[in-house]
Amino acid sequence: MMLAGSKWTKVFVIAVFNFLIIYYVLTNFDLSDDKKFVPKFLTRLPKYSLQNDTDSSDVKSTETLIDSMKNILCCQSKEKVMEEISDQEPDIVISKEQRLRLLDSAEIELVTRSPHEPPLLGLQTPKLESLKQFEQLMGARVKLLRRGCAATPQPGSQSSINYGYLYVLKARSLVWCPVYKAASTNWCHNLLHLAGKTEPQVQELIKKHPNQPNDQARVVAPVSGGSEVRQMMAEARGHVSRRGGVTRDRGHVTSLLIVRHPFDRLVSAFRDKLEQCHGMPENCTLRTNWYYNQYGIKIVSQWRGKAENKFGREYFDKKNNFGAPYPVNRSWRDIHYPSWWEFVQYLLQTTPHSYDEHWRPASLYCSVCSGFEFNTILHFENIEAEETLLADRLQASEVIHPRWENKNSKEKQSKEEVLGAYFRLLTDAEILKLYKIYEGDFVNFGYKFNFRRLKLG
Repeated sequence: MMLAGSKWTKVFVIAVFNFLIIYYVLTNFDLSDDKKFVPKFLTRLPKYSLQNDTDSSDVKSTETLIDSMKNILCCQSKEKVMEEISDQEPDIVISKEQRLRLLDSAEIELVTRSPHEPPLLGLQTPKLESLKQFEQLMGARVKLLRRGCAATPQPGSQSSINYGYLYVLKARSLVWCPVYKAASTNWCHNLLHLAGKTEPQVQELIKKHPNQPNDQARVVAPVSGGSEVRQMMAEARGHVSRRGGVTRDRGHVTSLLIVRHPFDRLVSAFRDKLEQCHGMPENCTLRTNWYYNQYGIKIVSQWRGKAENKFGREYFDKKNNFGAPYPVNRSWRDIHYPSWWEFVQYLLQTTPHSYDEHWRPASLYCSVCSGFEFNTILHFENIEAEETLLADRLQASEVIHPRWENKNSKEKQSKEEVLGAYFRLLTDAEILKLYKIYEGDFVNFGYKFNFRRLKLG
């Protein structure tokens, strides 16, 4: 009885396996033309996945088929099934390499991601416990930037750096290129404290230049010429000391860059500057809103008709937040303000060199491949830990503290949920075009973006 039971179990398993293969062939192959045996799923792949050399296209299709066949084995013991196949079909030989590939569940995604799932940013927040670890991390990021500049064509980012963009604080041997929407307001205020301004003096500068952190920072870090910056950096070389087990220049110039995930930064800039009235909520009007008059009115006039055709006129009703995925929570919005889709169309039709600094690629704005080397690259996503150790390096722990002037404390959704809500409004083709604009930032700073079928960065 035991033997009979075992025999029927094998028969049942093999029958199920055969049924799955037949089902797979019927649902995934086009059998309408007996001269062609084409996997249907290949016709559903995006065009960018099919751009292979013609000589290797058959191999590529076979490799894709092998990967897809692994899905058949996802729900039962793969080792057991393969052993039973070998027992019943001795002529079938599975090589060691094929066995490893079939058993390697990490090689492909066995579960298709829902189009409504939030995107995966691939963010990494390294744990930093010492200045030595911080310096090692900075060294790794500098190397990554060098490799990115060498490997990826980045129009404009190799041009000479605009020294007028830099903030130079000689007393601290600090050179900073601001990446707007990446802790830039916080660091404008940090410069005031690093320059020795007391809190009453800082408040006086804020009162003198309301809502203009750039102008506040320029009081202590005026525009410096290129020769002046290069001379300061040259004078710092050659003097070595040891502190905390780390060898560094005594007069070490910190050339600072704070970067942020390109798409997260882009959505943040749009929501802050164009999705709502930008200014003091109590007296912000269309007439006084600089960003609306500079960009918003032109974007709406050019793209609103196409947006209504795409989403329907009701998309811009008040009940739908006038075309915004979420209600604005700082100022106000009405039908005059552009939607995210309209803003992206504007970006795709405009040269990045003319972008506002809040959404211009960081690699382009700071000319990171120009030969001017940034030796300290902080990630906004881990800013608190990394900023703390930078303060230690600058011997300024007493004056640099996390200050989140622009932090949105009312946001109930996670970062990825917010990004998902905005990027679901775009097609894959639009996202790919957007990625090409910001590709330098992805490559140079190690960011990723996995959304629907796209794996970028």
